[in-house]
Amino acid sequence: MSNAATTEPKPAAPPVDKIKVKVDGKEVEVPKTSPDPLSGKAIPTTMIQACAAAKVDVPHYCYHPRLPVVGNCRMCLVEFGTPAMGPDRKPILNPDGTPKISKSPRPAIACATPISPGMEIYTNTPGVKLMREGVLEFLLINHPLDCPICDQAGECKLQEYSRRVGPSNRSR
Repeated sequence: MSNAATTEPKPAAPPVDKIKVKVDGKEVEVPKTSPDPLSGKAIPTTMIQACAAAKVDVPHYCYHPRLPVVGNCRMCLVEFGTPAMGPDRKPILNPDGTPKISKSPRPAIACATPISPGMEIYTNTPGVKLMREGVLEFLLINHPLDCPICDQAGECKLQEYSRRVGPSNRSR
């Protein structure tokens, strides 16, 4: 009798459903779902995850990929559009055959908004820049003025974003 342990082959992992979205005009294919950091259950992939897959940096304070979404800083506001649907629930097409995109009248927080097939995400429009400046202004107004003695020791995202996103970077 042989002492060698027999191993049964593991079943192949099921294929991952993917969704195509556009981030600032660049098409990227991302998983439809991702594991919840706490429970491990599949949850919809969010805009900020799609932007990260497209290598587009979206400013954020409260988002962390391994924590539940809070969505309270509002720094990750983006504009987006989805394919326009006709009365038959089929996409309306442009003359060139591409789906017509219906831009949302309101921005969305990228950390908590799930993606959908054909979605277009705009992270760098004048409207987005203006909204981020407003959020940043609010955060700076309500932030304590103890930077010289702060524990962040110069590694503060608030300072980084105020230099990168703030009103002094607006073209005049």
